[in-house]
Amino acid sequence: MNLGEKIHNLRKQKGMSQEELASQITVSRQAISKWELGESVPDTENVLQLSKIFGVSTDYLLNDDAESGIDLPVIRDNNDKKKRKYNLIILYFIMGLFFMFILLLGIFTRHIFYLVIGSIFIVFFGLGLLFVKKSRKYF
Repeated sequence: MNLGEKIHNLRKQKGMSQEELASQITVSRQAISKWELGESVPDTENVLQLSKIFGVSTDYLLNDDAESGIDLPVIRDNNDKKKRKYNLIILYFIMGLFFMFILLLGIFTRHIFYLVIGSIFIVFFGLGLLFVKKSRKYF
């Protein structure tokens, strides 16, 4: 399968028209048509943009030997990162509520064990938040 066929198939899989794809890459619809028909080829910058839009590697787009979905090396979708970030925020929110509950339990029952454990958990919780934010792994 050549580059033009891959662009055509990937565009159809995404449910995009030539016009929609052209507007995302900032080229004309005619340029997309020529690429798909094999009359011309996109430049390096456009191949990189196509790779990001379709979620495939540039190797897949440029390598004519890659014929099937098995050969399709998919780039991680940005939604995965957003889901991880959202899940992490929810997890930290629930943990924070739990630790606050333990601390409040200690305050209202005047039980030293809950006060100490709640305070320790909140300190480690705060340090964990700082570490995650500084590492920028999820944010």
